[in-house]
Amino acid sequence: MFADLLKRIEDISENDWARSVRPDDVFWTRMKEWLNNIILPEFVYRFSNEIDEIIRIDPDLSEREILENVAMQMVQSLEAINASVRIYDPDADQLLSFGSWPQEEETRETHISLENSIAGDVLKSGREFLVPNIMKEDKYLDKTIVERKGANSLLAIPFEIPTFFPHERSTVGVIQIYFSQVDRSFSPLEVRMARLMANRLGFVIARKKILSMQKVNVKKEKIVRQIFQKLGSSQGVKMKDIFNRIIPELADIVNLQYCALFSVSSDRNNVVLEAGYPDSTSYHGIGKSFPINSEPAFELVVGLKE
Repeated sequence: MFADLLKRIEDISENDWARSVRPDDVFWTRMKEWLNNIILPEFVYRFSNEIDEIIRIDPDLSEREILENVAMQMVQSLEAINASVRIYDPDADQLLSFGSWPQEEETRETHISLENSIAGDVLKSGREFLVPNIMKEDKYLDKTIVERKGANSLLAIPFEIPTFFPHERSTVGVIQIYFSQVDRSFSPLEVRMARLMANRLGFVIARKKILSMQKVNVKKEKIVRQIFQKLGSSQGVKMKDIFNRIIPELADIVNLQYCALFSVSSDRNNVVLEAGYPDSTSYHGIGKSFPINSEPAFELVVGLKE
């Protein structure tokens, strides 16, 4: 890195405005020391902190919340005013709104076509799209954004969340970062910073999936252990006991809200509510009997109707 820095300083000395300073002047030595000892360490420290903020995003958040947190970090780091996230839906062949910071879903288009749009160009090319002046950009159709939130320039960055399981497909999308300046000039450094921050999305999502798998494995082991403990006891096995042991463990894995276990009377005229999740007698009425014809689903399950 230091050798490259020296080369950069030599390049500086070749500019017309710098030729008045002799090559052997102490100025160049002091500049090298200043850049190497002060500017570069400070920049690397601050930028690494920005990246660490993204990596430290809570993996227990939903994917939408993770993307919104990344958008927030990019807005703050680049001194922007707003950022929005769009995910490509291959079934509809459109880009779907998938969060923003600050949150303003009600004021944004739900779908954007891939054709004749900035986000579509970014997705297809895999490259950033710079818009110094939104009012002069033909591909930005909804110019009301300038009045709505004072955004006059735009930096659009692609991102990809790689596949984690064989049956999955990569998730691709676009983050659009809005600025208040008109005719804004985007430096190569801030474009590179935005791309690097967007690339860290994959790390956060991968961490989320790894932790989810660990949680599922712990639940599976607990369920198996409870079943074998019950089977190994001399009391025998009752469906109600299995239900009460297993369903609470499965609840957060499959996002279960309500579940009930019914038994059918020997004459098939009634069903009895044996257990429920959540375990609330006031809601489920454990032990309550119902006529089997009170609910078509009961009759279908026990074969009384086709």
